[in-house]
Amino acid sequence: AWKYEPSQGPAPAWPEPGKEWHRLDFDYAFQPVISEGQVFFGSSADDTLRALDLGTGKLNWRFTAGGPIRLAPAASAGRIYFAADDGCAWCLDAKTGAVLWRFRGAPNERKLLGNGRMISRWPCRSGVLVLDGVVYFSAGMWPAEGIYLYALDAQSGRQIWRNDTSGAAYRLQPHGGASAFTGVAPQGYMAATQELLIVPSGRTTPAAYDRRTGELVWYQPYLYLPGHPRESWDERSSGGSWLLLAGDVYFSAVHKPSAPDIPSAMGEGGPQPGDGLAAFSLKTSRRQQVLADAELALASGETLYAMVRGKLMALDFEKFCKSGAVAAKWSAEHGRAYSMALAADALLVGGAAAITAYDAASGQVLGSVNLGEQVRGIAISARQVVAATNKGSLVCLSVGKLPQAAPTI
Repeated sequence: AWKYEPSQGPAPAWPEPGKEWHRLDFDYAFQPVISEGQVFFGSSADDTLRALDLGTGKLNWRFTAGGPIRLAPAASAGRIYFAADDGCAWCLDAKTGAVLWRFRGAPNERKLLGNGRMISRWPCRSGVLVLDGVVYFSAGMWPAEGIYLYALDAQSGRQIWRNDTSGAAYRLQPHGGASAFTGVAPQGYMAATQELLIVPSGRTTPAAYDRRTGELVWYQPYLYLPGHPRESWDERSSGGSWLLLAGDVYFSAVHKPSAPDIPSAMGEGGPQPGDGLAAFSLKTSRRQQVLADAELALASGETLYAMVRGKLMALDFEKFCKSGAVAAKWSAEHGRAYSMALAADALLVGGAAAITAYDAASGQVLGSVNLGEQVRGIAISARQVVAATNKGSLVCLSVGKLPQAAPTI
């Protein structure tokens, strides 16, 4: 239907680590959201949030923040919420882009040189989560500098609670008996259950907070569990900015520690043998099952869709969670994938050059569009799909009516 091409492509915070699977690739595209006939996305290159008309791709308005916008905004009740490397959470009117409120999560205006840019000493790298009239966001990613997690009233921006202690524990480190101030280091999209706020923690496994009070409930590799005898480093090689909540578990990446025989390299590094995704208990944060060699996953009802070494698989979710059994309902060859989304009866997968739609029930290919760029983000609304690429392009695909089967007489 239309294509948006930026004057400046994405400027990711962290370069591709050629020696291992990238754990911090949340900003390799301008991640879009769709709401009320508009497409909203932020830029890590020019620090600007833009609103495009969904039907035409025409720019409706734009607003420039004080630092790179690295994660997708959130749309709710006619408002757009986002956070940036300027250390602030912002609320804008969705129709006009006018600022309704701004909340500085950083304790002051101090800045430093970070990832090639002048940014707040406490950048916001977890985006914003808007749920039940509350905005959740974080400021800070270096525990020794201070980590601040907030819950704000979505209407007024008033602070409901703040946690400023989860990054300040002085603890032993896993290398050589060293010790340091360390803890949660938020990077990646947050998610929530009715009771818990789950916060990805950079290169380690996520942390869980009480949604009502902001109190830290658990965090690996440090277990804050009643009666637990000692700190555990069981998950020191696990985690990343990617997170999936499904039922009573959350999925996070697991990694084999980088082997010395793997040569250092520049550029994109794929999963190594021993990498995969694991299901962890939401109650205890203990690892339950591992889906070896998996790169992406998406859960819906009784099905767990997963990309396993270039093969798209639909698995029995309950059997996997109970026993780790990989019981495939169907599978299809695909190749390297970067994004996945489910819309009604179609599973959309973004690959190295194309976006492909599969029938969610059978795995049959419904259609594919070659964009010539990595599809690292997908947004869906009614019969329109917006694909975000690693070059910063947004491509709107208008889905026509599928042919109906001939009536049986």
